[in-house]
Amino acid sequence: LLENIKASVVSKNTAALEGYMTDTVNVIIEATECCGDLTKVNAIAEMDYLNDAVLPWNFDDNNPVALQLKQKNPASFPDGIIIGTSTDRKLVTFTLNPQMSKIIKVYMAIDYKLLLP
Repeated sequence: LLENIKASVVSKNTAALEGYMTDTVNVIIEATECCGDLTKVNAIAEMDYLNDAVLPWNFDDNNPVALQLKQKNPASFPDGIIIGTSTDRKLVTFTLNPQMSKIIKVYMAIDYKLLLP
C-alpha cells in the first residue's frame, strides 16, 4: 500500500488511490475551511492541491520532518501514519484503517512549517 501511495503522489495519478480508500475519507487542508468527510472520488479531487509540488517527495520513515511532526504531536501523527514532504515543503499524510489496508484520512498542508514553526 505504501508504495502505491508514494507512486500515485509522485506521478500525480491520485485517481489510482480510489481502490485503496474507504467509501468516506476525512480530508483536511491546513489553514483552510476544507473539507471534512468526502466521498473517495471527491477526496481524490482535493488531492490536486499537491499537483504543483516540487519533486522529489520524501516518504522515508526517517524523514526528519516526519519525525518532528510525530514528536511534536503524536495524537495527530501516530505510528503507522504515512507522511510525505516535497522539496518545496508541501505535506501530505495518509491515515489508514486499523487493518492497515485502506486510507481513511488525508491531511495536506501548503508548507509543513505551519506545523513546525
